Amino acid sequence: MPDEPLIMIVVGSSLHAEVGDRPTAYRLARRVEDHLEQIEGTRARCLVCSDLWYLNDAPLRHCPTISLGGPNRNALTAYLRDKVPSAFAIDGSLLVQVDLSYGQLDACCWGADDRLTAEAVDAFTERYLPQFVDAAASRWA
Repeated sequence: MPDEPLIMIVVGSSLHAEVGDRPTAYRLARRVEDHLEQIEGTRARCLVCSDLWYLNDAPLRHCPTISLGGPNRNALTAYLRDKVPSAFAIDGSLLVQVDLSYGQLDACCWGADDRLTAEAVDAFTERYLPQFVDAAASRWA
């Protein structure tokens, strides 16, 4: 585990993923940090990084994680695709994957293009973000 509690947001390392998904990841990170600030006593923070960095750093893989971008752009999403249940989907457009029991704190948000990936992130934020962050914080308490 890293020295401090982290919630990871992971984007693909291709140029397309960096340009298309990283701005959305930073927007999501601000929302995560806003929610973390409301949790009394937490010193957790949110960190955005590439899939290559994340997958090659064993301690990071133990952190609650949100993966952005489809399996063709993000190796972590490709890995988690069949391991995390679907929570919200619009067929052919976007998918939000998260374990609604919050026993597994990995989530994936992706769409058919950059705009739809951003919409998947918005759906995650509106429907699941508070519970996800609260579940992560309860593990650090």
